[in-house]
Amino acid sequence: IQYGSPVFPFQTAVISDSDNLNLSRAKITANILSGARDIDEPDTVILPATPNGLAVGQSASIDGTNIDIEVIGLAPISVYVNYVRGIGFQNSEERPFKLLTNNRDITIWVFDAEVASANSLFALIGVVAVNDPPILQFDPTADPEDLPAPDALSHVTVFHEDGPPVSVAPNTTTLRDVDSANMSQLYCRLEGVVDGMYENLTWLQIPGLMVIVDRGDDWITVMISGTAPIAMYHRLFLSFMYHHRENEPTLGNRYFYCNITDTEGDTSETVTITIVVQGVNDGIDVVLGVPEMRVVFTEGRQAGVYVIPAPHRIVGDDPEGHRIQKVVFELR
Repeated sequence: IQYGSPVFPFQTAVISDSDNLNLSRAKITANILSGARDIDEPDTVILPATPNGLAVGQSASIDGTNIDIEVIGLAPISVYVNYVRGIGFQNSEERPFKLLTNNRDITIWVFDAEVASANSLFALIGVVAVNDPPILQFDPTADPEDLPAPDALSHVTVFHEDGPPVSVAPNTTTLRDVDSANMSQLYCRLEGVVDGMYENLTWLQIPGLMVIVDRGDDWITVMISGTAPIAMYHRLFLSFMYHHRENEPTLGNRYFYCNITDTEGDTSETVTITIVVQGVNDGIDVVLGVPEMRVVFTEGRQAGVYVIPAPHRIVGDDPEGHRIQKVVFELR
C-alpha cells in the first residue's frame, strides 16, 4: 500500500466456538512505525465503529512503534467477527518511513467467557513503493530508506582564479530510487554567470542521451534526457565541472541547481551547490572618498597643505582580505 486505499487483511476471518455462543473480549496488537519520525500522516490502524454494549480501550508504546487495543463486552460471536473483519491499515504519506525493510503486522486474539482462543489471527502488511521520486543528496551516511535532511541537499565548491576546472559535486553524492532502476532526465541551471562566455560547464558525454544547452545574460541551463541506468545518471552528475578562463574574474558566488527525473516522471528534490569564485594575487582597489578633489597651494606660504584634507580619505580594499603593507604617493 502507498497512496492507495486502506487494506483490510481480516475480511475473511472466521471465529468459531464449540461450546460458547458469545465472546467476552478481543485483543489487537499492531506493530507499526507511527512514532519513528515526525510525520503528519503516520501508520494508522483503522477500527470499525464500536458495537453497542462493547467498549474499546487503546494504549501505545512510548516510542510509538506498537499499539495494543482491547475490545471488551459480552456479545455474540457474529458481532466480534464483523468487528475483526473491519480492522484495517492505512498510510497515506507520500513516502512511508522504512519502506524497504520494515513490514507492519497486526495480531488478533479473541476470548470467550472461559479461556482464550486456541490460535490467533496474524496479518503481515508490506508497504510497497509506487511512483517514488529519486533521492539525490550529498550525505553518504544518511539512511537509504529515509528522506534527505535539508543540509544534505546543499554543498559548497571553491574555484580559484587562474586554476583548473573544479568538480561541481562532491564524490559523496548519492542517487537512489526505491522503485525505478532507470532515470530519464537530468536538469541543471547555473546562475550568477556575470562574466559571460568566460564561464563554462563541462560534463561527460554519453552516447544515446540528448543534450540541450541554453545561455542567458547571467545563466546557463543543461538538460540531458534519455533512458539510462541510475548508475549512469549518477556518474553523469558527478562529471560536471566548472571553469572560469578570465585572468581577473568577478569574484563572488555562482549557484548550481540540479534535479533528476526517473522513467515514471517523478523528480528528485533540487540540490543547490554554491560555487565560490576566489581571487589569487589580485591588486588592491583604491578609491578616493570623493569623486574629485582640488587642493590649492598659495605661493609664499611656508607651511604646506594636506594633499587629502580631512575629513576626506582614501579607501583601500583587497578582494582576498590581505593586509596592506605599503602605500606609495607620486607627485607629477
